[in-house]
Amino acid sequence: MTLTLHLPGDLAAALEAEAARRGQTPDQVAADLLAERLPAAPASDPVEAFIGAADSGDAGWAGRDTHQLRNGECATVLRGHRGELAAPVPVIAETSWLILDRLGTAAQAAFIRLITSGQLTPVDLTEADWRRCAELVEQYASLRLDLIDASLVAVAERLRLTALATLNRRDFTVVRPRHAEAFELLP
Repeated sequence: MTLTLHLPGDLAAALEAEAARRGQTPDQVAADLLAERLPAAPASDPVEAFIGAADSGDAGWAGRDTHQLRNGECATVLRGHRGELAAPVPVIAETSWLILDRLGTAAQAAFIRLITSGQLTPVDLTEADWRRCAELVEQYASLRLDLIDASLVAVAERLRLTALATLNRRDFTVVRPRHAEAFELLP
């Protein structure tokens, strides 16, 4: 939906200042502020709701990150693995923060609804997973492997999973799991 508003000068200036502070367009900030104030209609399909909310329409936001924007491929993975996706809790926390920071409140809420609807299963780390994370960050010190990526490896090893949904080709083409020769990276 497109909505055109004529704002008084002071309000327009405040919106532009907030957009500059957030590194977003005034349209994105206005949409976030409206999403925070207005109750969202529940989506009948949480996967499609997230895909729609995560499509910022601004291909430039990914340019500020180290990964290429690959919305279409990521949407295909979400649609093709309904109810099959799981992620370590630290990954979910970081993903939620990144979505909020780059796409806003509505997209973050849609992401959280993937969990409450059973489309994404949070996986808690065990004590053994934490130990494995420490081993991995030491083993791959030259990569500067972080806890988020190490937790993916540790959980995948424990659950004997070989396919990972990630855009991080830099680390996951190098890291070798204990239970397989390599990971299959999706998309």
